[in-house]
Order: sequence, then C-alpha cells, then structure tokens
Amino acid sequence: MKGIRGLIAALVAGLVGAACNWIYLDQRSRDVVTIDFVGIKPDVSINSGERLTDNQIEAVAIPAQWAGNLKNYCYLYSERQAVVNMVVWRPQTGRTLLLQQDMRPPPPALDLKPGEALLWVPIDSKSFVPSLVVPGKDQVSFIFPAAPT
Repeated sequence: MKGIRGLIAALVAGLVGAACNWIYLDQRSRDVVTIDFVGIKPDVSINSGERLTDNQIEAVAIPAQWAGNLKNYCYLYSERQAVVNMVVWRPQTGRTLLLQQDMRPPPPALDLKPGEALLWVPIDSKSFVPSLVVPGKDQVSFIFPAAPT
C-alpha cells in the first residue's frame, strides 16, 4: 500500500508542477513584444513580373528581441499598402518574408533583331566575382563573323 501512495503523490506533484509551468509560460508569452513583417501566404505562388495583391500577403510576427536589423531588409506589415500593386522582381513562393530587394523592377526584356540569338555563357567563379554583376544592367557582348558561304 505504501508504494501506491508514493506513486499517487509523485503523480499529483508532477501534475501540479506542469500546471504551474503552463501558467508561468502563458503569462510570460503575453509580455513578448512582436514586430509584424510582410510575408507571402503559404498557398501563394507569385511569378516574376506579376503584381502583388493584398490577399497574397500576411503578417508574420517576430519577437522584437530577435528581429535585430530585419527592419532594414524586410517590409513592416504596417507599411503593406506601399508594396501592394508593386511588381515582384523574382518568383516568390509561400512561407517567405517579402524582402525589399524583391520589389525592384525586373530587367527590361531583350529586343533581338531578326538573325540575332541570345546565348547564355557560363562564367568560372574562380577568375570572376559574380557578386559584382548587376543583373539587367551589366552585359557582355560577343560579335561572331558571318559564316562563309
């Protein structure tokens, strides 16, 4: 009989401890200050060049103590009207934060003349610094002689 009493006492003490822990964590979580950022909803996919609509975004709450300088790179949810109807630079899929660099205009389309072709050339990153290239602004041109007839 002593063993069952001890087991019941331990079980009751464990339940009381769990309840006290739950109440403490619930009260502490109410004190957390959060900052809301603009995020893409989970079921949304936006292609490059499409306009962002209000029903494609949602608030993503991040605790202020962990947000750091994220305000410098992402849009605040309170500023969401500034990004609605803007053109998205690169494809966006759900569950991501909307970065400020994603809202710049896409590069202009290339107007190729008849007889011209676009050829992408791979660059070796050992002899070239790819981070210095600005897409849509920097370009390399090649001139090929006409084929002999």
